[in-house]
Amino acid sequence: MTKISKKDKGIAISEKGVKYVEDTKAAGFSEDPYYLDDALKAELKEKGLACRFLNAKKLEENGGRHQSGWLPYKRESKDPNVFGRDPDGYIRNGQCILGVKPIEQYEAHKKVLAQRAREKSAALKRSNNNFERY
Repeated sequence: MTKISKKDKGIAISEKGVKYVEDTKAAGFSEDPYYLDDALKAELKEKGLACRFLNAKKLEENGGRHQSGWLPYKRESKDPNVFGRDPDGYIRNGQCILGVKPIEQYEAHKKVLAQRAREKSAALKRSNNNFERY
């Protein structure tokens, strides 16, 4: 049996039991801590929702309100082995909780943020041009 370093170690669970594997990607593990399974992605797409992880502590401090209108998502699945494994149905990852908003609102907010960035960039370019004169 070959030795596996801690950073390369992964655990594969099957009907035969628990097995340590070297190649975590081949075993179906993701390096992204905010990975969402395909069933959840399909569920959100079907409902027309965009998603992102929110800081649960800040959300609680603000009375459940997010400054950009994101709401915590509660999964309606009865399967206790789904991603997140929270009995209350909310999908958590460390201090984060999955939040959603309608795709139309998400796209509109994205456009507003892009416009703000363009305006700030243009203002910065104008101010840099003023300094070049001296």
